[in-house]
Parts: sequence; C-alpha cells; structure tokens
Amino acid sequence: MASGLRRIAFAAGALCVLAVLAAGLPAQTMLPEPARWRSGLTEIDAGWSEHQGDDMAWAAQGFDASAWPTVDLEDLGAARPGWRWFRKRVNAGSDDPYLRLLIEGGVGTYELYVNGERVPGASLNPDFNVYRPVERVFALHDGNGDFTIALRTHAPANYADYKLPLFLSVTLGLPVAIEYERAALQSERLYDLLPSIAINLLLCLVGVGVICLYSGRDRRREYLYLGLYLFVLGLSNGLWNLQQTGVAPTSLNILGSDPLVYVYTILQIEFTFSFVGKRPGRTIRIYQGVLLLPWILAGMCWTGHFPSDT
Repeated sequence: MASGLRRIAFAAGALCVLAVLAAGLPAQTMLPEPARWRSGLTEIDAGWSEHQGDDMAWAAQGFDASAWPTVDLEDLGAARPGWRWFRKRVNAGSDDPYLRLLIEGGVGTYELYVNGERVPGASLNPDFNVYRPVERVFALHDGNGDFTIALRTHAPANYADYKLPLFLSVTLGLPVAIEYERAALQSERLYDLLPSIAINLLLCLVGVGVICLYSGRDRRREYLYLGLYLFVLGLSNGLWNLQQTGVAPTSLNILGSDPLVYVYTILQIEFTFSFVGKRPGRTIRIYQGVLLLPWILAGMCWTGHFPSDT
C-alpha cells in the first residue's frame, strides 16, 4: 500500500516539475499564417475582404480593398443570389515559389484572379450548368511568393435556393500535399455514388423488363404501371444522386429529379388500383391532378420566385 502511494506521489511530482519547466520555456515563434505549412498545407479561409457588386477593377493587384469588411469564406453560410468579390493577400515567402491553391467551391459560380491575372479552370457558367461545391486545384507561381488572390462570384437564384455555400474551404500548399488533399476530398464526395448508380440503374433495368412483360402476350396493365414506376423511380433517384455529389449540375434536380417524384407517385397509385382490379374514383383523379402542379412550381423555384423548401 505504501509502495503504491509513493509511486502516485512520485508521478504527481514529476508532472508538476514538467509543468514548471514548460511555463519557463520561451514562447514558440509563430511564422505568418501562409508560411506555417502543416504537412505542406495551410488553410486561408479567414481574413478575406468582401464587397457586393461587380467591377473588373477589383481584380487588379494594386487595388486597395482595405475599406471592405472581412469575412471567413468557410463561414459565409448559404450563398446569396447576385455578384460578390472576395480578395486576400498572401505572402508565402520565396522558399516555395511553386504552390497550389485548392478551392472547394460551387462550379460555375466563381472566377479566380491571381496578381491581377485570370487563372484558367474556373468560370462563371449559365444557370443550367452550375454544380455543387467541388474541389479544384490551381497552380500559383511568383518568385517572391507574394500573391493577391481575388474571387469574382455570382450565385444564380436556383443555386441560392438550395442553400448551398459558395465555398467550403480554400487551402494553399505544396503540390504533392495539395494533390493528396484533393484526392481525399474527392473520395469523400464520391463515396456513395457508385452504389447509388448501381442500385438505380438496376431499378431502371427491372422497370424495362416489366414493361417488356406487358408488351408480350399477357398485356396486364399492372405490368405497365409497375414497369414505368420502377423506371421513373430509378431515374429520379439517379439524377438526384448525380447532382448531390457534384457530378451533374443542380438543374437536373430542380427541373428533373424533383418533378419526377410526383410522376412516380401517380404511377404507384395506378399500379395499386390495377393490381386489385379497381378503377380510381374522382377523388383519386383530382389528387393525381394536384400532384402535377409541382411541375409549374419547379419553374418558379428556378427563377427564385418560390422557395423550394415549401
């Protein structure tokens, strides 16, 4: 018992000594944020100057944006429709003049300018060709490691309606480390895509098979409605997953996947009544007609005149 107490007392004393020594050590000199490479990476989400509107003069390297309010790109929340510019000056030092910039941002919602020059690979797309945030890498080079980064952004109404952020993260780093980070983010984004494609493709194929049964000798209407139901169900879910993972534009969802939900609901009702050998009454027909109204609302959501949540 006494021996155990002595061990505890010794351990406690040792911890106290280490704490005193640590308190007496000089504070570690912190390098400027861009030069603090953590495994070759450093996040530069904070400290961006923001301004609403659009003026190409804001891309210039020497433009003074000191009067603009500062924001954290990772903390902007849902995108607001319209034009906005973001600027940030980064000095990475001359030791690593060849760097990479990794941006997780909505495809088609931003252009990138570095030291006043537009960087290829990022563009402002038409509303039909805008994607959820996807990781993209851009090469940076300056002998002094001094970069003025400007982001010209435009969020269409249909993009903002989905409450999507303009940016998820902005990371500066060495080429190899940035490539590893990009690959990891891409794998995380696409993790569920292949199983989803396989399941929904199978649904579509089964639907086609059931429709073929209807086209044969036994032309029973329930086969037709069941086949159409399975095909439309697989198509709707497949389109949703493609845009959800950033493989396809968001327009596939708001103008395709969402309205098809109401179509396969109608087909499911038709299959159920055909299977039990009854005809839908007037109330059911009215209900089915009401289910077609969201096709009109989809267009209003697209233009921002009706909230998709409703």
